[in-house]
Amino acid sequence: MDIGGYLLKINCTGNGSPTVILEAGLGDVSIGWSRAQPEIAKFARVCSYDRAGYASSDAGPMPRTSVQIAKELRTLLQNARKAPPYLLVGHSFGGYNVRVFNGNYPGEVTRIVLVDSTQEDQYELLPPAWGKIYSSELRREKRQAMWARIFVDLGLARWMHGARLGGNAYKAGLR
Repeated sequence: MDIGGYLLKINCTGNGSPTVILEAGLGDVSIGWSRAQPEIAKFARVCSYDRAGYASSDAGPMPRTSVQIAKELRTLLQNARKAPPYLLVGHSFGGYNVRVFNGNYPGEVTRIVLVDSTQEDQYELLPPAWGKIYSSELRREKRQAMWARIFVDLGLARWMHGARLGGNAYKAGLR
């Protein structure tokens, strides 16, 4: 679906309202919801999608922030004619994105479900004895964030996803 000069993949199934929107984690793509989506579709309209730069979606503009991702998701849903209200499901990093979406477009969201989601101060909330673990995790997350950006910017995430599907995203129905 064109969202203004670049394409994002969206897959919607089922019927009903509110529409359930599945937001994947940092390194994940819509196919990661392949077990959950059919179950949800038994009682609701449910959509999964690939963020810009992931799987078969085109790369999007920089910087890749949760504000930008929420804006793109809203445009995608509007262009795909998926009307609010939305029940947003955010897994891991996707939790940031659905919380930002809700903050920017509160009248369009009926509920949020966070699935093992991260939050800004998660390490500060741990007991003081976890200080060394926190410092280690913070360094690891900063490295992961740096590599994730490079991974997505260079198209490696999309290439690796295609390789997992037999090397051809077109055959897998991702385009």
